[in-house]
Amino acid sequence: MGADTQKWENFYKASEKNFLTNHEKTYFVFTDNHQLDKKDNVLNFAHYDRKEESYNLKKFHVFEKVKNFLKSYDYIYFIDTSLVPSDVIGEEIFPDDKQGIVTLLHPCYYTWEEGKFPYENNARSSSY
Repeated sequence: MGADTQKWENFYKASEKNFLTNHEKTYFVFTDNHQLDKKDNVLNFAHYDRKEESYNLKKFHVFEKVKNFLKSYDYIYFIDTSLVPSDVIGEEIFPDDKQGIVTLLHPCYYTWEEGKFPYENNARSSSY
């Protein structure tokens, strides 16, 4: 079992235990790894090579391709498998009518000063 597979298994188990436990969840796994255990609520939906330099740009192209499919869901959260929920996360993370979107600061950036974050530096990106 590779490192990515182990990270996924740890993330899945912790999410089932701690993340929106009173709600039905579907996991969309965006990976080039074909060795993940099959589960009823897990879809290995798209493939890309995380080792490529353009990984961050390409994952948003994948999201664009599946956006019409994702519209059938009430809420969608993009969570990297390195962010394992270690405690219960409930409905407090649902956006209200004013918010519309929920974001968080990655834990490794909590102590960084404003202006020091790794902002997009690729001029071809629409986030530039």
